[in-house]
Amino acid sequence: MDHAPNLRAYEKIFGSVAGKNPAERLRALISLGLYHEAECAYARNLSSTTRSEAARRLAIFNEAASTTEAIGKLDSEAQQLFDGYSRDLIESAQRDSISSVVEAAESAVDAAVHAVHRSPRQFWSGVQEAVTGAFIYSLLLIGASIIINRLGIDLLEVYKSVAGIKGAG
Repeated sequence: MDHAPNLRAYEKIFGSVAGKNPAERLRALISLGLYHEAECAYARNLSSTTRSEAARRLAIFNEAASTTEAIGKLDSEAQQLFDGYSRDLIESAQRDSISSVVEAAESAVDAAVHAVHRSPRQFWSGVQEAVTGAFIYSLLLIGASIIINRLGIDLLEVYKSVAGIKGAG
């Protein structure tokens, strides 16, 4: 029994990629799609002919399109489409990664600028916090020196002996 023309093309296209890697199978699928696209375009041009004449011409087209040379042309065109798509995909990925790096850098710069240029209210709040901390620390030191003096330790003599100053008293 004679195979349908589409099945002959399918067997010729996929017979060469049986068991090969996914890229080869994808290229074969693209080739088959191009075959069907050409067949549909040819069939659209036959709309003005009789049904039997259209079937005869379509059979001739399918026979010619199923030759090794025609399949080779489809495969070549499929490879060009596949290569173009791969190139576009890689360029898109590179653009996306470059954009994400640039966006991350811009975000870091914006954060640094924001940290440096705080509002005046935040500035005075920081000054108030520092002054309050210094005041409390000074009170703690004064309190500690009063307690040490009451214990009978002369801090000025301790400072002089640490500094190496003799007999000033």
